[in-house]
Amino acid sequence: MVGQVMCLSCLMWELADPIASCSDHICSKCWLLEELRLRVDELESELHTLRHFREGETYLDTVFQEAVTPVRVSSLNPASGQGQQGVTASQAGKGNQQSGTHEPQPLTLSNRHEALAPCVDGEQGCRNDESADQGTMVQQAIQGEGVNRQIVVVGDSIIRGIDSILCEQDKESRVVCCLPGARVRDISNRLERILEREREDPVVVVHVGTNNIGKSRKEDLFRDYKELGFKLKNRSSRVIISGLLPEPRANWHREARIREVNTWLKEWCGKVGFLFMGHWHQFWERGDLYRWDGLHLNRAGTSVLAKRVNRVVNRTLN
Repeated sequence: MVGQVMCLSCLMWELADPIASCSDHICSKCWLLEELRLRVDELESELHTLRHFREGETYLDTVFQEAVTPVRVSSLNPASGQGQQGVTASQAGKGNQQSGTHEPQPLTLSNRHEALAPCVDGEQGCRNDESADQGTMVQQAIQGEGVNRQIVVVGDSIIRGIDSILCEQDKESRVVCCLPGARVRDISNRLERILEREREDPVVVVHVGTNNIGKSRKEDLFRDYKELGFKLKNRSSRVIISGLLPEPRANWHREARIREVNTWLKEWCGKVGFLFMGHWHQFWERGDLYRWDGLHLNRAGTSVLAKRVNRVVNRTLN
């Protein structure tokens, strides 16, 4: 039997079986419209990820330009004890022109792509003062010379910029590793490399999962979290899991997924002995803390997140 049934969403009538239809009937057009909205949200999320990659490429170019130091002439005869202070290549060229000689000078050669090594995976270390040698900083980050960090913060692009506040107290013992576009499995795969030169039992703060929403099944996401937790537990006894932030422009489906993940993370952290740090009340309905995309934090939002992480880290250390 076919009759007219009113759609609860658009209040339009549709021919359907009144007996089979429930009281909150939704017509086929409204269902299709909702599916289109969800698809648009997924495409917008993918577009944001592509923009993050483009920003990361720009950041790599900037770091490379800052890190490369002038090529210097090595000592003329180190073995004979006549070690002289190296001069720049341009100064050496002028000296040859003035003396009328064209003898080739020994130059110190280096791989100019080494400066990009710590940034290939999006890792960002805390900056020292501007007077420090940028090339030396990058080389130390690669080789781990003099590194004895006790606080490591790793996560996706949401944590970008928090190092300016978090590392202000102690730039040598704190580091922030930002991996734009990273998902939970990406952090898990890179965790050993990130922590390989840190001290034995560092404080590790992890903020990841935003890029999994809408792209990973709930079961797969929770399994990836458990795998990451297993690796963290084998490396440190002081682990802090940062909860996902609310998104001002998220639809009801995405917001429900974020809340569900945060609820699961809180319960899971209590079982495995991790500290869970939630931020929902501080960022809920605070569009002024986000950029135009409604996903990433602006300067004010980054400051709020950095201060909260810093407070929990100091409490853990004390």
